[in-house]
Amino acid sequence: MEDLNLALLAKLGWQFCTNNDCLWVQMLKVKYCKLQHFFEVQSSSTDSWLWKRILKSKELLSKGMCMIVGDGTNIDIWKDPWVPFIPGFRPFPGGDHGLGSNLVSDLIIKPAWVWNSAKLHSFFYPLQVDGILKIQISPNQSLDRWAWIHNSNGVFSVKSAYLKDQEARFSYDGPLPKNVWKVLWNSHLHERYKVLIWKLCWDILPVRGVICRRFHIVDTSCPFCGANVESAKHLFMECKFSKLLWMGSRWSLRMDAFSHLSLMDWLYIIPINGSGLHLAKDDALHFLHFAAVLMDMVWFSRNKLVFDKVDTDPKELLLTIERLSLEHLKAKNGVSRPPDLHPLST
Repeated sequence: MEDLNLALLAKLGWQFCTNNDCLWVQMLKVKYCKLQHFFEVQSSSTDSWLWKRILKSKELLSKGMCMIVGDGTNIDIWKDPWVPFIPGFRPFPGGDHGLGSNLVSDLIIKPAWVWNSAKLHSFFYPLQVDGILKIQISPNQSLDRWAWIHNSNGVFSVKSAYLKDQEARFSYDGPLPKNVWKVLWNSHLHERYKVLIWKLCWDILPVRGVICRRFHIVDTSCPFCGANVESAKHLFMECKFSKLLWMGSRWSLRMDAFSHLSLMDWLYIIPINGSGLHLAKDDALHFLHFAAVLMDMVWFSRNKLVFDKVDTDPKELLLTIERLSLEHLKAKNGVSRPPDLHPLST
């Protein structure tokens, strides 16, 4: 029943994004989305009950809600989901993206109405470019519009949303395709890290957001920042503590660029698959070990804080993560030490 209710709430979320003529939509946008995109807004304790419930549907909506490119003037390159051929539908920066281009229309050559290949390759990683080039641009200069990709007519339905949400539950392979599980289980990661990633994919790691589904607990906030409900995605991708560690790594990852991805999609295209960062084979292998150790140490530090009331210095932790990841990498693969990491910014 709870899953069906979520699909019904997703219908409200769909109407909020697509029906600007509704009075209730206009009121909520003025109050809650004046400065932020719908998919970037975080729930607050002062929000209304209705708005909190609509925000809960964002993760489900992100599995199938995508913009159809018309003239590109109403699609933000970095904030809107508009590439249906890549996970999360929203590309993240892969090159010289700070050139003043924020709309998809800036990536189109007019009046030929074809993609600007040079710009695409300077802005995005090759796999993302391939996905963008698959999008056919209409020469009729039609308006950009929202579409629900799990219905052939592009219109959202509660039934299709519910079935999409239950896909992992009724799939034999689980939340990831069989070939991806094979990559994970055959990797040279320590078994401890494989099990951690498995728990994250199935959303069964006992963070407070998971525990409160089964038991009543008073405090569901993140132990590190206290800003949001502690979900696995928040703990490992959105919390300031984790962001410092990712940014301080030798890859200098800005986690805000991946905010549109679910934790499962991020795990697939970044650490497991490695395609998202377009890394060389040896570097991708090092990053896989680094990411696994980082998540394990964040979980360890979180438990120290919750149960022992002991804070962890992120600078010291980053050095520990780098040392452990190199030790595991060398022990499992015989890889020598890569170049030194960048120091953590203060």
